[in-house]
Amino acid sequence: MAVPLPIDMGYVTDVLYRLLTTPSPTGHTGDVVRLCCAELERMGIPYELTRRGAIRADLKGVRSTPDRALVAHVDTLGAQVKMLKDNGRMELVPIGHWSSRFAEGARCTVLTDRGPWRGTILPLKASGHTFNKEVDSQPVTWQQVELRVDATVANRRDLEERGFNIGDIVSIDPQPEFLENGYIVSRHLDDKAGVAVMLGAAKAVVDAGAALPVDCHLLFTISEEVGSGASSILHQDVAEMVTIDNGTTAPRPEQQRVRRHHRHGRQHRPLRHGADPFADRAVPGAEHPAPARRLPLLPLRQRVRHRGRQRHPHGAGLLRHRRFARLRAHPRRRAGKPGAAAGAVPAKPAQGLRAGLRGRYRPVRLNSLQRGRYGGRRGTGPSSRTGSAG
Repeated sequence: MAVPLPIDMGYVTDVLYRLLTTPSPTGHTGDVVRLCCAELERMGIPYELTRRGAIRADLKGVRSTPDRALVAHVDTLGAQVKMLKDNGRMELVPIGHWSSRFAEGARCTVLTDRGPWRGTILPLKASGHTFNKEVDSQPVTWQQVELRVDATVANRRDLEERGFNIGDIVSIDPQPEFLENGYIVSRHLDDKAGVAVMLGAAKAVVDAGAALPVDCHLLFTISEEVGSGASSILHQDVAEMVTIDNGTTAPRPEQQRVRRHHRHGRQHRPLRHGADPFADRAVPGAEHPAPARRLPLLPLRQRVRHRGRQRHPHGAGLLRHRRFARLRAHPRRRAGKPGAAAGAVPAKPAQGLRAGLRGRYRPVRLNSLQRGRYGGRRGTGPSSRTGSAG
């Protein structure tokens, strides 16, 4: 039975603090990569850098294949300068997906070509003394916030003279707090906490001299927040991989409400999510459930006549619908013509898709329901419009 290795939590918290205080928004990860490389060198773990700057470290095992991998990302959320405004402030766009409501009031660092500048992200209407209730009613978008740099700037020219440019990356201050009860509160724990845990596990393996059953690769990615994770640095022979990252929770969505819809003159109820449409019509022992009783209405070109009745082409019974009955049993003035069968209505001449009648009149006998609807009392049904008597 494997014995758990002791983890040096003092080392984990120390390296986590150094990771958090090292700015590393996606696109500016050089400093944090150098920090991780220094830790790997201190532990004697060999590593290599990819052309993009990600880290692949190797812990040798008894066998080299099939190998395993652990992956965490060193990049964090951030922002980028989108526009230098005429009032001396800067419009931002997010790096990664996060809401501007969490950026309001944040202290930050603008990483320019001439060096870092400090500043604050504030909404356009920040002062309650000036804008009153509008500070609470303004929308929550990145167009509604701006970066105010800690320098005397009044216009765009002042910003350009100090080295600010469109595309400069903005690092958000993490503001870490290591509380006495063990809680750690900070921005960017996604995923610097995972990086610290992975380094702590690697240190435990090295300090204990444990023999791993197979090779294990430690992968540090640099652009996970914008969609490029382990696939860009994964070894070809890796059979198992564990991702060390944050896991967010969310409430379970309510089931969709069943709504009534009118379609072709009928009311249909859409199925709830996950409901079985044939749950109440299944045939015991059958491989497939029985078909629904009512089949969907079909275009005229798909309807066929069989012995004077409208049938579904799939052979599932008569289609009882007023529109169908009119097509095959609409009263005509020729109903009273000598030679017509009693209670029958001659069919329409062959037209289009009904060419199967070959231009002949074919008597169609009506049942009692159809005679009452189409050939009965005056003032009801199509018979009142044609003047036909039942």
